Amino acid sequence: MRIRSISAILVIFLVVSANSYGGHLTIIYPRPNSYLPSVDSTFIFGNTDPGSTLFINDQPIPVHESGGFLAFLDVSDGEFIFRLVSIIAGDTIMTQRMVTIGGADLKIDPDFTFINPGSVIPFQDIQLPSGEIIELGFNGTPHHFAFYCLPGDTTWFPLYENPGQDIDSREFANEPVLTDSVHLSHYRHYFRIGNAVDTLAGAIRYKICSIKGDSVLINSRGKISRLSDNVRVVEFTGNSQIVRTAPKAGYLLLYQPPGIRAVYDGFDGDFIRLELSETTTGFVPRDSVEILPLGTEIPSSRVRTVFIEAKSDESIVRIPLSFKHPYRIEQELSPSRLTIYLYGVIGDADWIKHIPSKSIIRAAEWAQPENGVFRLTLELSQGYQWGYEAGYSDTNFNLHIKKQPPFGGFLKSKVAGLRIVIDPGHCADPGAVGPTGLVERDVNLWISHKLRKILEKNGAKVIQTRYGFEPISIYDRPKIALDFDADILISIHNNALPDGVNPFTHNGVSTYYYHPQSKPLADAIQNRMLEKTGLPDYGVQYGNLALTRPSELLAVLVECAFIMIPQQEAMLRDKRFQQKCAEGIYQGICDFLDHAEK
Repeated sequence: MRIRSISAILVIFLVVSANSYGGHLTIIYPRPNSYLPSVDSTFIFGNTDPGSTLFINDQPIPVHESGGFLAFLDVSDGEFIFRLVSIIAGDTIMTQRMVTIGGADLKIDPDFTFINPGSVIPFQDIQLPSGEIIELGFNGTPHHFAFYCLPGDTTWFPLYENPGQDIDSREFANEPVLTDSVHLSHYRHYFRIGNAVDTLAGAIRYKICSIKGDSVLINSRGKISRLSDNVRVVEFTGNSQIVRTAPKAGYLLLYQPPGIRAVYDGFDGDFIRLELSETTTGFVPRDSVEILPLGTEIPSSRVRTVFIEAKSDESIVRIPLSFKHPYRIEQELSPSRLTIYLYGVIGDADWIKHIPSKSIIRAAEWAQPENGVFRLTLELSQGYQWGYEAGYSDTNFNLHIKKQPPFGGFLKSKVAGLRIVIDPGHCADPGAVGPTGLVERDVNLWISHKLRKILEKNGAKVIQTRYGFEPISIYDRPKIALDFDADILISIHNNALPDGVNPFTHNGVSTYYYHPQSKPLADAIQNRMLEKTGLPDYGVQYGNLALTRPSELLAVLVECAFIMIPQQEAMLRDKRFQQKCAEGIYQGICDFLDHAEK
């Protein structure tokens, strides 16, 4: 019987069993009843019998010879159903997958006076010094009158209405579901902290009123207070800390060790704010520091001298200080340079003890770019940088700069003598999964074994972070490389995409680095991987990842292919393609070393 339309198939399905021929139709992603972001298109992938004719929501979808399929389809907000029909040899199997796009499809009447409780600012307690600006407000029904009242005050001040976005129905949990959808307006005011805000914390009161006189009142969950004029000091505790640009935001200072002291400058929720200089603040988790008693001496040091020592495998910069201060290292490749910034430190150095002929440091000079910030710039003689380690011994700040390690030799491979760690990504978590169920952690391991054998055959000293399915945490993997005193760390992965991104236009080989010193290696590996795999170029990308973050060595993460794409998943199953990936990475390392020698 000839099938004339998908609608006819659906009718037949009600009468005939979908499994009458014993075939299969499996959806790998999205998972059942999952919530996806508010997007207008997204992907679905899985597998069926090779040779099948597949339709998803009445659209024909190619089926790879492996049985895998991938589609990128239009979707709509609310409950959305993918309906799949697979036909082979006149037999039919059907399945469906329901997801929620952008939350449930709830609506609100424009005449309903409403404040979204989840939008009320501040969400958490905030303490800021005088002069700082704080955002106040909420999201509510448009074309209303909105007001705020400060803690301890009785005066209501206006909030100003800004057009909002489409309602995200998750904002309206337990609220009435009405008929006509509207956009929520953002009611906002930006307020400068002053004496009107008490040092004792209090909630902001809000009110919204309609022209008919209906009103709703609500208090902010977070309380605000003004920072006392009494200066406090904090000390870092526990393990090394990351100082961020804002709460839960990007990295400002890496791996600050315990014992560092800085001036307390308020808090925002669970994060303490630090005054690093007159122009720079940073944030650390509240539980990572101790607020010291009133009267604790404000940390301040003078740099009177700088010592530079040359060893066979490194150069060491030592700066004697009175306290442990926050620090930042900036790295440049052209010219080859490292710059140290010490916060809370005054420069008073009359001389720098340095013998350039024995050191990889060509020159050193200091400056005071702003009050309380000491800067030391180090010009390096080696073209490529191989890593550095910063930290303290007592109150001496030390920077260890790694010398280019010996490698290669007469009639030897370039990698001979190098210490290399290979990290097969994932383990306890499977990583990405392909349309036919291929698991990323397995492929990563297969490629890693092949790469290790090539490197060992050519004289490198190699270990892997895992050789099977050992439960190694992501943060223990860089430690394995550091304990091995590795020169290079390569993390092997295979890629997938977030919901809403088109996999047919966003795929291929990509290589990630974090510190500038690792970018030349990433470039070389990427070029060879493109040559060996024939896949599209997804780019060399900056990536703040646990495996690329160590500064003590060269560290890159390689995404060999996109496991979610049927053609590339099939390639990853092929041992010959796995070997090509391993050879591409090896040849990329050799190309990098060729340039490092010059």
